[in-house]
Amino acid sequence: MARLTRLLLAACAVLLLPQPPAEAQRVPTRTDGLARAAAQLRSQLLTVFTGSQGARSALGRQLEAAMRLLRRAPPVPEPPPNTTALCRQSGHNNCELHTVRTEDGYLLTAVRIPAGPGAVPVVLMHGDLASSDSWMMRRDNSNLGTVLNEAGYDVWLGNMRGSTHARRHATLNTTDPQFWNFSWHEMGVYDLPALVDYALNRSGAPSAHLMAHSMSTSASLVMLAQRPEYNAKVRLVSLMSPSIRIRSGVIRWASDITFQFFKNNVEGYLKRNNFIEIWKRSPQLHYIGNLFCTDDSPLIGLCYRMYEQVLGQGHPDQRLPDYLATFGAYHPAGTSFRCIEHFGAINLSGRFRPLGKGINDPNPPPDYNLTAISTPVALYYSTNDGIIDPKDVDRLAKSLPRVQDKHLVPLRQFNHVDFMWAKDARTLVYERIIKNMKEVDASVAAGKMSNIIR
Repeated sequence: MARLTRLLLAACAVLLLPQPPAEAQRVPTRTDGLARAAAQLRSQLLTVFTGSQGARSALGRQLEAAMRLLRRAPPVPEPPPNTTALCRQSGHNNCELHTVRTEDGYLLTAVRIPAGPGAVPVVLMHGDLASSDSWMMRRDNSNLGTVLNEAGYDVWLGNMRGSTHARRHATLNTTDPQFWNFSWHEMGVYDLPALVDYALNRSGAPSAHLMAHSMSTSASLVMLAQRPEYNAKVRLVSLMSPSIRIRSGVIRWASDITFQFFKNNVEGYLKRNNFIEIWKRSPQLHYIGNLFCTDDSPLIGLCYRMYEQVLGQGHPDQRLPDYLATFGAYHPAGTSFRCIEHFGAINLSGRFRPLGKGINDPNPPPDYNLTAISTPVALYYSTNDGIIDPKDVDRLAKSLPRVQDKHLVPLRQFNHVDFMWAKDARTLVYERIIKNMKEVDASVAAGKMSNIIR
């Protein structure tokens, strides 16, 4: 009861602490107290995504004050430790920070966990609205970056353009709409090739493994289909929750409605609302997670229900301590509207192809030629994934010439992000991934895979 009382007091603090000037918050000045409080909260929450920096800062101060009323240290401090710090916290004192420049000028951060001489590199990529932090935020010894390094691999944790650690460009800044004029097509054509080449050049290896989750699986298929020379540089591409279409459900329904409504005027809508990026990492969302979604919160059940409506139902036994509050410290990590638009276009058309001029392009580009991919592909998927339909994985497997493995996770309650954070992800997924990688390494060493550089 005491915990609930403090939580209610904290919520009231968010509403009732001194506010920014009325012109910044646009809050009605002549309403009754309840309506005014509701309008304030609605306005404040909108600032998380679309408001001014001043309004976001004001909301952050209010949430910090609310946290003090709870008398509880947050699971993750604000700002949260970045990938390099997380890497060192996991015992990798030799982590390296690198900047990789793409052909079109984006500056991507990559964190390396080096291995011994002659180690094969593996480039590990995050999904949509995530970053390299996602692979190292666990507090146990089962972060995928750690598991791969323990298996003898030279690990490169990459970042796609627009995410928390890839918000720089040689000539553009993030306030320029041109900076955000990309989808995961450009990630496949420019970002992944740059990261693979950089890892190969630094390690001296002739070929590497590529591992991806969610949106990065789409970009990986784009790279291998659009830039066929990389099929010789990638030994095996391991795709977790491969995304060629969004599953029917809350996300699919919302995206279909959104893009149907805006398909004739998306650019005008974005321009009028100065909406050039979406869902970057937010201290405000971090504080909200600390307030309401820690394990000892009386609202934790509601937090999980909302979370799993989107990502799929996970098994309660697979939840790490303070999982949701930790998740909220790092996610969402930012992307462009065109990335979301690209998935929307695929949902509406049912075709895995470039976005072209947009969702309403009267002459869309041809489909990606997946039959041109000569690199072996391993697919890892789950029944309860809220984003990816197993039927689409079956369809993808039939389109690929060389499927090394198609593994359905044996735990039915395994959702979209459990590939990163399930307590038993090591035994359920990672050990099989490494087994497949080692088999390919042996084949390359024996000269049985003539298309791979060795």
